[in-house]
Amino acid sequence: MKKRFLALVGLLVVAGTAQLFAWGIGVQGGASVGGAGGAAVTFKLDESPLVFAVDASFYSNYIGIGATADYWIQNPDIMPVSFGSWKWYYGVGLAAGVGLGDNYFNFSVAPRALVGTNLFIMDNFLEFYTQLAYQPTLSIGDAGGFALINFPIVGGVRFWF
Repeated sequence: MKKRFLALVGLLVVAGTAQLFAWGIGVQGGASVGGAGGAAVTFKLDESPLVFAVDASFYSNYIGIGATADYWIQNPDIMPVSFGSWKWYYGVGLAAGVGLGDNYFNFSVAPRALVGTNLFIMDNFLEFYTQLAYQPTLSIGDAGGFALINFPIVGGVRFWF
């Protein structure tokens, strides 16, 4: 009974919080000069400058999982557009990843500096964006080393609720 009560309280807290903020969830894909590309799921609250992305790669003998957490310093308007709002942003962040496979292990961590542009349409329900980051990466494990040249570029779409 106590577990059900705590679960109900937790559900009510989450539901109440969801009504206080608009939130965006979407997908992004891209490539990297000096690193690997891929696809990710992104999440952002409208009142928070934090943006999160999580990706995973699955192969027959390898699994890779990565995440980024970025802090947007500013997201000002570029210019008014008749069908929405066009903005640009810049910020800093952190990336981390782990790769596991047959007799293989690698952990990587990287600071990030980023700049991007985003376009909101359909009464801010749909956001398209593109972003370039500088991400010097330290890797520990079988693919260990330091990659000074690593520039991921991504494009994506987020839906706002």
